[in-house]
Amino acid sequence: MRSAPLPAMTPNPLNSTSPLIAPSILSADFAHLANEISGVDRGGADFLHLDVMDGHFVPNIS
Repeated sequence: MRSAPLPAMTPNPLNSTSPLIAPSILSADFAHLANEISGVDRGGADFLHLDVMDGHFVPNIS
């Protein structure tokens, strides 16, 4: 009896020795955020870096 092939597993980028690309979207045009994120994705980003500023410890520039 033949068993079904095992499903392909998605590699975990955190287990890689290659550098990860995680650009910040702080300078993005928030009026066109979907387009900005699509561009980052097409550029090969592994993750998005989201800056959270509270206005107390860092100035709020967003």
